[in-house]
Amino acid sequence: MPVGDNVEITAALSGANPHALAPLPRDHPAINANGELTDRWGTPFFFHQLAADFMEIRSAGADRRLHTPDDVVWPEPAEVVALVTLWLARQPPGRPKS
Repeated sequence: MPVGDNVEITAALSGANPHALAPLPRDHPAINANGELTDRWGTPFFFHQLAADFMEIRSAGADRRLHTPDDVVWPEPAEVVALVTLWLARQPPGRPKS
């Protein structure tokens, strides 16, 4: 999973990765002039790394402002709690659960 800010993640998905794989074409219409992946309203997605292998992706929604009630978030907050709980339950004995 790529990490970093929107520009870094978009670049990695567009082929700037060790395997030169590009699941997202560089000329995709959802990539703006700044190299950011944008939502259907043209606002850059917000990528929030929650753990080394877990990320929340947020669209600002129709109002184009982050952290307002119309945001579209994946995974949804309830899913995050369930996934983190599952991940913690699968940790080997003796490993810190943080």
